[in-house]
Amino acid sequence: MKLIFNDSVFHLTEQNIPCLIHGAEHSGSSFFTLALLTDLVMQEKKVLFFSASEKAQLNFMQLSLDQKNIGKIETVNDIRKEKMKQCLLVKADAVDLFFSALQKVSDIEERLIVIKNIEYLPESVFDAIANRENVILSGNIDRCQFKQKILEKNFKTKILFSNFDAMMVNLPPLDQYEAIFLGQSTGGLIHVAS
Repeated sequence: MKLIFNDSVFHLTEQNIPCLIHGAEHSGSSFFTLALLTDLVMQEKKVLFFSASEKAQLNFMQLSLDQKNIGKIETVNDIRKEKMKQCLLVKADAVDLFFSALQKVSDIEERLIVIKNIEYLPESVFDAIANRENVILSGNIDRCQFKQKILEKNFKTKILFSNFDAMMVNLPPLDQYEAIFLGQSTGGLIHVAS
């Protein structure tokens, strides 16, 4: 599986971070976020992943070829035990555990913080990462109670799978799993290919 941007293989880099991924249900944004996370792990990037959905974590584990470098954080004690793993998965919807991980993972500044399903998480989760640059935020932002706060953050990259009412963006017709990529100096179509 690979990400294709304007007909070329694509890997997200520091120039694309922070990144916002927006998509309505069934638009492909969830699968894309997990494919992006899988690609980051394959590129040996350090990641902290948090989602409101346990299913998202299970789907990520199914996509991951090498699971030995994935640590599951289900208790505060797991943070210390798993902290050397390349990818840390915080138990789904465990907000306090996510906050603990942000404080106790010693290399948190080196890790990309990937948050999926932000519309189902409390505003305090966004507040905890709002001033960080090492963030990939994914969800249906139009359904998010604190979307105005999210829109105030300067995302270097926006990946849009569906119309984005909060930004007054109407997209041209797209295939499922296809999105518009809006970077600071480039734009085009992006999708996942097998």
